[in-house]
Amino acid sequence: MATPTLYWFDRWDDRIGVLPVVGGVTHEEDLDGTDKLDFVSTVVPTKGDRLVWRDGDMWREHLVACTVESDPGLCTVHALGSMHEMANDYIQDVHLAYATGWDATEAALKVTRWDEDDRWGGTQEANMWMHHTNAWDAFWRARDIWGRDIWPEIEVRDGRVSKRTVCWDRERGKWRGARFTYGRNLVGCARTMLDAEVKTALYGYGAGLPAVDKDGNPTGGISRRATFAEKNDGRDWVGDDAALLLWGRWNKDRTERVHAFGDVTFPSVSDPSTLLYQTEQALKKACQPKVVYSLAVAMIEGGMPVEMGDTVLVVDTSVLHMFAMSVFYTVMILLGQAVFVPMLAYALSRFQFRGRNVIFMAILLLMLLPYQVTMVPNVLTLKRMGLMNTVWAVILPLWFAPFYVFLLRQFMASLPNELFEAAQVDGAGTIRCYFHVALPVCRPAIGAALALSFADCWNLVEQPMTYLSQRTELQPLSVMFNQLVSESTGVEFAGAVIYMLPALFVYLYFLEDILSGIQLTELK
Repeated sequence: MATPTLYWFDRWDDRIGVLPVVGGVTHEEDLDGTDKLDFVSTVVPTKGDRLVWRDGDMWREHLVACTVESDPGLCTVHALGSMHEMANDYIQDVHLAYATGWDATEAALKVTRWDEDDRWGGTQEANMWMHHTNAWDAFWRARDIWGRDIWPEIEVRDGRVSKRTVCWDRERGKWRGARFTYGRNLVGCARTMLDAEVKTALYGYGAGLPAVDKDGNPTGGISRRATFAEKNDGRDWVGDDAALLLWGRWNKDRTERVHAFGDVTFPSVSDPSTLLYQTEQALKKACQPKVVYSLAVAMIEGGMPVEMGDTVLVVDTSVLHMFAMSVFYTVMILLGQAVFVPMLAYALSRFQFRGRNVIFMAILLLMLLPYQVTMVPNVLTLKRMGLMNTVWAVILPLWFAPFYVFLLRQFMASLPNELFEAAQVDGAGTIRCYFHVALPVCRPAIGAALALSFADCWNLVEQPMTYLSQRTELQPLSVMFNQLVSESTGVEFAGAVIYMLPALFVYLYFLEDILSGIQLTELK
């Protein structure tokens, strides 16, 4: 950023002058409350001094938090946003029942010199207990409860800060039309997976339960928070077994895998069933590794402004690699199915051997089981084979497709025995009958099976996310589209339409084979 003029005040808001800066100023801001200012100066400010500066059309205020004098005549200054001063404002005990976010703001700001933003009209009600904490921590707890973004608003008049306001909103920022494109203004993009934050099990807590005496009369305090143990076999936590295999750890004796535990609180929920459901929903997000994208931008096309929380469009040509991985997985899986599925269907339909009906019934059973049921044994098997986080972890389990085995088995069972008897009279053996009689006749059914399977292979999401959780560079394009979130629904629909085109073209091309193949199988 361009070097701003830093107006220098002491901790009592008395003007000192302008703090000289050597080189540039680095300003780091994040929606999690991070607001830092780093620079080098020839003057050493005092800890707690205030720096007021202009950032576009808004004023900002920072507090000097740390100074480092490493070189003679130079001082490295680290400053924090002035909202951090609320960490010194103490709250003893405030209990809010059925309160709005504005009520929580007003309660927290009573012990500070900051004003609340009266423009926010949120009506969502929740409970919150501010007990032996500071205003800064109370604000961020309230942010998590009411789901709002918080930021400071500074007003300057007559050469000094005249008003400090805490602003709340449902979501900070908006779409302003900014675009970042590789080869133009996007220099680099780093994708970082924060696996340390993954939780495989969560304790769930609800509204605070009132404290009572031995006669059951309320005493005015809170004893503990509601849990869902009575609805969950006595456990007040829920876990994900599949996530445990990926992100858990051994116990002390290496005899049992143990969860990575976390907790989640819903202050306005008191019903155990509702609390259990919301905790399970929270676990679905907690057991997935969080991914952070960092962009190195040279300039903004068209001079579009970008502010904190804004939605921007990133045109990333590196998705060609993910597209290539989608093509690779689809081709490899279809090749494997084209080889092994007809063989298994032929054996089940033409040969008589002990256990044939049991195998066929097992295939029918597997058709009824969702992927989530077979995921855990698949992960265990792939780990023992050393194939986890490799392309074969995605490919091999899908070579055996129960539905398409069933489809081809029904087709081959309907073929007249006279075809195979005639081939055997001409001297054809079992292998020759398979390649020269069964496969040519089954071409419509095989084409239908592969065409239908193409859509499944092209849209893989859960398998690569599970089996390639630590090798994101091997994941296909379908995973990226599954994680695509934008304020503009047009972007999401455009991506979905573009990605579905290959599957649509394959379906239309093999439409005749699909219809004839399904009809000839005599499925009822």
